[in-house]
Amino acid sequence: MAPTPRPIQIGNRVWCGINVTILAGVSIGDDVVIGAGSLVCKDIPSNSIAVGVPAKVIRPIVRDDIESLWSWVLPD
Repeated sequence: MAPTPRPIQIGNRVWCGINVTILAGVSIGDDVVIGAGSLVCKDIPSNSIAVGVPAKVIRPIVRDDIESLWSWVLPD
């Protein structure tokens, strides 16, 4: 039986460290940080930090005002 390709879905503002491996069929949400050398073999929810082999969510990312972090317009 031949392996079947499955898409990998990566959200917006995802940061992956060096040597991260993401397996087929995995979905990664928005605003995610994946630690260096991690093996992502399960879905990672939005707003989280994941590390390890296999990658596990170690904590959520909590931001008070997301718009101010990603805005390129300086306040008056």
